[in-house]
Amino acid sequence: MFNYVGDYNDKDTPVKVAKQPGRMHGLQLYLQARKQDTLPLLSKDLGVRIVVHDPRSIPIATEKGVDIRPGDMASISLEYVEINRLAQPWGICAEDGQVLSNNFSGNPYVQSECESFCINEEIFRRCHCYHPRYLSAIVEPRPKVICATNDTTSTDSCFLSVVHDTDNGTVDCNCPPACREKTYQLTTSASQLNPDFFRLIKKAKTLRTQDGKASVTNSDIDFSLMGVQIFYNSFFVSHVNETAIYSWESLIANIGGNMGLFLGLSLVTIVEVVEFIMDLVKRVITPKSTEAFKSKINVQNFG
Repeated sequence: MFNYVGDYNDKDTPVKVAKQPGRMHGLQLYLQARKQDTLPLLSKDLGVRIVVHDPRSIPIATEKGVDIRPGDMASISLEYVEINRLAQPWGICAEDGQVLSNNFSGNPYVQSECESFCINEEIFRRCHCYHPRYLSAIVEPRPKVICATNDTTSTDSCFLSVVHDTDNGTVDCNCPPACREKTYQLTTSASQLNPDFFRLIKKAKTLRTQDGKASVTNSDIDFSLMGVQIFYNSFFVSHVNETAIYSWESLIANIGGNMGLFLGLSLVTIVEVVEFIMDLVKRVITPKSTEAFKSKINVQNFG
């Protein structure tokens, strides 16, 4: 998480695992950003930027991260989220290790890395060099030609033309989202560190006795310490899954059901029509009865 490589002896060191959620069971780190270590003309702000990312992927501080200023104690609460997207024919996404049409392949696949790769390949095609802004942290360009950033004439104008065409959509990078993506939802808060506490700790650790006199390191200089606590708010994993509204099985089942219904109704209708025609023909063809109507005569005797 902090780009710590370690040495040979660290290979047998067990990995620290948080077994309980909460800030008391997370990772705590103290950093220092001193003004004397920065160039005033090149540093617009003073502090650090923390990026929490999948350990298999490259941290991209320009797009993701949390800024921490000196004198603050930042608390970063994490929630682990897994996103599963559907591929063809329902959607478009890229699998880990898949080689795309722009020859990019990443394991794990990260959409922003694919876009940077695509833009840099377009810069190399037009400007015949790779721009350091879009170089990946682990991918080294095959022809080791890096654009001169101090060239404000041809190379810079060529680079700006590629960026302009990319913003306008002229350059098609074909970088779909990842089919399986692991992200961290961050919730941040901050409090102020107590400078007196850390000054006393520094005095206690640097206390030396020389010629019967106690001496400590001067700790009354500008307080530039900052802290960060990173922890899980819970061990629940949030899953975001895309599901097909209409699958092939549902389509075939519905077609079969509808066909059965329509065929059944059609057969009944045909039988009813045939029966009606037969009755009609029977009534037309059958001759009328020749028996005459008999009149009834009532004879009444008078007497």
